Amino acid sequence: MAGKTFTSALILPCVCLLCGTALCLPMTKIKDYDVDGGRDLDIFDINEEAGLNLVEGDIVLDERQTRNSIIGEEYRWPKTIPYYMEDDLEINAKGVILKAFEQYRLKSCIDFKPWSGEANYISIFKGSGCFSSVGNQRVGKQRLSIGTNCDRIATIEHEFLHALGFWHEQSRADRNDYVKIMWDYISDGREHNFNTYDDTTSSSLGVPYDYGSMMHYSKNAFSNGSQPTIVTKILLSVTSSDSEWNSVTVTCSNCTASITALRDPHSWTHATLNVRTSVV
Repeated sequence: MAGKTFTSALILPCVCLLCGTALCLPMTKIKDYDVDGGRDLDIFDINEEAGLNLVEGDIVLDERQTRNSIIGEEYRWPKTIPYYMEDDLEINAKGVILKAFEQYRLKSCIDFKPWSGEANYISIFKGSGCFSSVGNQRVGKQRLSIGTNCDRIATIEHEFLHALGFWHEQSRADRNDYVKIMWDYISDGREHNFNTYDDTTSSSLGVPYDYGSMMHYSKNAFSNGSQPTIVTKILLSVTSSDSEWNSVTVTCSNCTASITALRDPHSWTHATLNVRTSVV
């Protein structure tokens, strides 16, 4: 499957994001509270401790779904996505979720609005971990969990990127051109989390592999000890997927091109969405 390209499974009815040196504004660093007493758990640590064994560690698939079912117009969200915060969410989580929405609003053409009766919406609750479905599942109330220790802004942005249609970066079909998976160091029963997709599931439209994407596993993800499970093929450390969204502000215009965020004017970050303006 090497040589294939990767993109989000979602096709958004949105506008394209363009960013050049003259257009980019400096980021404001968002400070997270210490939510786990200094343990600094990532999404997958949290879900492992909760006894969850989800697809790729934090993705929910129901019985009717397969990985190949995610591509398609039926999985699009509108560019303004309805959400509902359930009563069991912690106060801090609600505040951080709103901060995450503001980051999407500032750095992309995606926006969120309180649910007001729309047929399909994201319902955020305090589950036993941090997890989401991928794309708009057209089930009406689509639940996304921000559980204990999940209320960091990068964690919330990560789970909402799944809801928008993103898989993990290291799942792209050309993954093996850039990183080596150390299968002997992966915990028994967790090998499936390192599967890749072919181009019937996703396509990157030529966007380079991003080692620093917040959608990338950390180097020790699902390790059975202290050895890394992901090693880069160049002299570079794989960063944790729990790092802050490091894109910059972009300017928007109508187009039918790809939607991306930039870490700086010279490097791509995250995956890529194909976008259209023909659907409300």
